[in-house]
Amino acid sequence: MSAEVLTSDEKLGLERIRRLSRLAGAPWLAFPLSFVLSVVALSLRRFSPGVTLALGALAVALAVGSVIVGIVSSIRYHAVRCPRCDQQFLQLPGSRFGFLWPTKACRKCGLSLKLLR
Repeated sequence: MSAEVLTSDEKLGLERIRRLSRLAGAPWLAFPLSFVLSVVALSLRRFSPGVTLALGALAVALAVGSVIVGIVSSIRYHAVRCPRCDQQFLQLPGSRFGFLWPTKACRKCGLSLKLLR
């Protein structure tokens, strides 16, 4: 079995794709944190209204920010091009409407994210 050799441009492109995929999943971590902050804020509302207001505002800002980051990073991730063949990395071959599906390898040339290990 021969090992595939990556050029420096391909390696940089694959690292960018991996970074964008991780960033697109980041909102899944922020939503539970905003929920926990909301629960803590509601439990403290009798004792200190100022802290409740601050924690509530932080929870809302975290939730809204994670939605914005999630939308922008998902759009960027799904529009990424393969560093080898310059086609859309996630587009299914033969798809009339550009159907995208998350994958670990280019749908056209087979360049894999597993080569970064």
